[in-house]
Amino acid sequence: LAGGRALIQGLVAADIAYLLNEGAPSSQPFWGAGLRPAPPEGYDYDTVNADVLLNRMTVDAEGRIVLPDGMRYRILVLPETDRMRPELLRKIRSLVSGGAILSGPRPAGSPSLQGGANAADLEVRTLANEIWGDLDGVQRNRRYFGKGQVMWGLPLKDVLALAGVPKDAEFAGPLDSSVAWIHRRCRDADIYFVANRTDRAQRIEARFRVEGKEAELWHPDTGRIEPAGYVIGDGRTTVP
Repeated sequence: LAGGRALIQGLVAADIAYLLNEGAPSSQPFWGAGLRPAPPEGYDYDTVNADVLLNRMTVDAEGRIVLPDGMRYRILVLPETDRMRPELLRKIRSLVSGGAILSGPRPAGSPSLQGGANAADLEVRTLANEIWGDLDGVQRNRRYFGKGQVMWGLPLKDVLALAGVPKDAEFAGPLDSSVAWIHRRCRDADIYFVANRTDRAQRIEARFRVEGKEAELWHPDTGRIEPAGYVIGDGRTTVP
């Protein structure tokens, strides 16, 4: 059906990349359960492990974190731990210096004994002091490093706002409306799957972070495609 074909096209559009904790337990969270801080409403996220960070992440000219397959993220969120291997921190320094935006606490030492515990801890503290500077996560929460930024102790919605990243999807309607959504992006289209999770009809206005494109409704139950009414303004497309 049309909806099913749409959801296997392109790549997931996610603004937030969460780095998974290397310590035990470390597993892929389902539906965001256990992610700290929780992703704010209106934004989608992805999770990456240390191998992806070390070997696949780079920064483009606009400060977006990118992967070879075309995935790109606006901010990198660190796990809430004070342990990190020096090689990870060296790569994070390179990403932020190149323009990436980092959110998370300052590491204080390494979880590994490789190269000697004292030497690894010293390198972690040295790198952390270089990246986080005088940030304490309480009174001092934001600083620039190279072409990028480091934030610590701020709510994630504030981090995204300071980074100039508006919500990807918003839904205005009844107070009890419950809407789930997924955004995928392919070469010439943005595809949103929108689901009403209640057992009754809802009348909503959906606002998507897309402009300059015509809107269509693809009905996943029948495969029917029809033009949608829409209004474009302020960088958004609103579809009733």
